Amino acid sequence: MKIQHTLGCLATVVLGLAVSSAHSAGIAVNGKLLPQTAPLDHDSEGRPLTHWPSGRYIAVPETLWVASSYNSRSYDSRYFGPIRESAVRARLRPLIGW
Repeated sequence: MKIQHTLGCLATVVLGLAVSSAHSAGIAVNGKLLPQTAPLDHDSEGRPLTHWPSGRYIAVPETLWVASSYNSRSYDSRYFGPIRESAVRARLRPLIGW
């Protein structure tokens, strides 16, 4: 099963068995680089950021890789790796307004 959900431009979540790769250019899902996901060396206050080790990973069931394709400074799976699905408290839904 290969499922990828994109929640507007705020976050991309990879579910199930989709192949995910983290490297210096960012997070790639099934070979496609996600925008704005290159890991940063320092936060906006100049503090060093430790990022998840580069390599190829399989997102196993009940885990999620989360990343913002909207904000390059998001603190997400580039830094802490996959999370348990049970850790998600709420889900965002796109809102269209005029």
